[in-house]
Amino acid sequence: MKDLLWAAEYSLLDLLKYFSFFLIAFNFPIYKKKISVPIYFVFSMLCCLLYFEIRGGDRWLSGIPNLCSILFVVLIEKGKRVKGFIYMAVSWIIMDLLSTLSKMLFYAMFEDDCYLYGALVGRPLWDKVLVLIAPMIYHFLMNIIIKRKVDYYLSTSQLGVIFSSFIGGLFIIPALGKMVRRKEYDPKAYVIISVAMLGLLFLFIAVMVWQSFVVNRNNKMKQDEIKYQYMLKAQSDYFDGLKNDQEKVRRFRHDVRAHITALQKYLDEGNTEKMQEYLACMQKQVDIDQTKKYTCNMAADAVINDQTKVMQDKNIKFQYEGCPKIREEISDYDLCTIFYNLLKNAVEGCEKVEADEKGVDVKVSNSGEQLLIRVENDTIMKDKIIDGDMFTTKKDIKNHGFGMKSVRAVVNKYNGFYSNKIEDGKFVAFIAL
Repeated sequence: MKDLLWAAEYSLLDLLKYFSFFLIAFNFPIYKKKISVPIYFVFSMLCCLLYFEIRGGDRWLSGIPNLCSILFVVLIEKGKRVKGFIYMAVSWIIMDLLSTLSKMLFYAMFEDDCYLYGALVGRPLWDKVLVLIAPMIYHFLMNIIIKRKVDYYLSTSQLGVIFSSFIGGLFIIPALGKMVRRKEYDPKAYVIISVAMLGLLFLFIAVMVWQSFVVNRNNKMKQDEIKYQYMLKAQSDYFDGLKNDQEKVRRFRHDVRAHITALQKYLDEGNTEKMQEYLACMQKQVDIDQTKKYTCNMAADAVINDQTKVMQDKNIKFQYEGCPKIREEISDYDLCTIFYNLLKNAVEGCEKVEADEKGVDVKVSNSGEQLLIRVENDTIMKDKIIDGDMFTTKKDIKNHGFGMKSVRAVVNKYNGFYSNKIEDGKFVAFIAL
């Protein structure tokens, strides 16, 4: 019974150290129901205990939590499971190295104290509990001190390094563990080995964090440049449309006498059919309502007009309601970012709907000085929301997501509020600025 409790303690702490680092350091949300997490732990511990009973000892017991941790990847979002598996391997490397190196340091520090040595190095409890502090320290540094969550990006070369490190770790970590148990070297040698390995480990983590910051910053700059160019083009098209509308008005005014004369002639003759045909022709020629004003902000109106043309081409019905007052501190660029991304996502959502009638409804209003924006569109999605975040249905997951991140960044900039939900077959996005 005592051995079974030891095996349960060992496997639980091993699972916890992988689980905590994976969730805290890599920011992976749980996709399944929360009850699945304790079920996962119970199942994994039962697997470890079953192996322990069948083998009749702890040989290779440490490998069972590693194998069970792979199952945890099933609990995250479907499109991120391959990435999750890679990051779980990284969690193995980091946490097992920290655990083994902490044993080496404790041996070097407490070799003369038999009680402390037995408590810290001889049992699995203390080194694993100590290692569980590492994700908390990481969380404290990145999310509280630096106040930035790292969205890790792995290039092909990095994947190669991680794979090589993982293979190397399979040989190095057990060898280091045997060195500690057998006390093969002088304590000073263990200190040197531990410090060197910890330095390499921290350098590995620092490079990952730094590269992720750089790549994400470059991606953001590219997206901002694309949006800026789009906004300039939309504004140029908008002003060209206004210019064309004014030209049509001038032509109509110039020819209005001739049109009145022709209509008067048909009226005198009582030829209402010809008169209706003539009026219909005039209406087509004087179509000055193509470039509309929605928000009283020319930049935002340019973006909305551009997206309405896309909707017309795709037979998507567009409805707009509201004439809001926009605070001066909200920049044109930020306003365009919101309307562009919300409408673009709405169009993409409608495209997947097979119904003949599908549409996008936009309502813009004020509550005091706050600007309220509500965008609804027909969708095929059902309950794919976690904490207000929609999961993408696109295949290009790597490059998807910058649009909504940009919207959230604008909302956070003005201390606003963003939410989304699915309601009666419609995707509803709501923003308060």
